[in-house]
Amino acid sequence: MLSWSQAFDDPEVAAAIWHIFAPANERNLDWLAEVVGAARRVAVKVSRGGRG
Repeated sequence: MLSWSQAFDDPEVAAAIWHIFAPANERNLDWLAEVVGAARRVAVKVSRGGRG
């Protein structure tokens, strides 16, 4: 499991740009999950000697 916490010194700034960084962070975490999943599938395949 991966979690992400983003902190701003000024809560007003955070509130003002929430609509930008919230979806961007979600896309980045989705992409990271895909990359990690692909790497895991490759590692399993290699550990099985390339047999699926």
